[in-house]
Amino acid sequence: MTIRIVTKPPVGNMKTDRLKAVLRGNHTIEQKLCMSRQVLNLLLLEGFECAGQIDWWIPLIGRDGHEMTHFSNGKLISASQILIDNPYDCAADNYDMRGQGPPREVPQPY
Repeated sequence: MTIRIVTKPPVGNMKTDRLKAVLRGNHTIEQKLCMSRQVLNLLLLEGFECAGQIDWWIPLIGRDGHEMTHFSNGKLISASQILIDNPYDCAADNYDMRGQGPPREVPQPY
């Protein structure tokens, strides 16, 4: 299993600041988890210590190799999404400045 960063071809290259990671082949969830971890480790080695929101598009397949369309409870997979809340609250997300007027100037030391 080789992992590398390659340049996108000029045709169909969307102008975005997001990095696309492609985990090729049909594998078990455990194997895909291992491949995902390798992507994250490569980014750490490249000097990236933080990341924004990550969107995964996971085509789910059955043991027979056919695409799955429903969960075991009958709910449509394409009508669902998995969300993980941020475990680290940001103070700026919870700070409400409405009704406080313009910001005051903070005296600067000389």
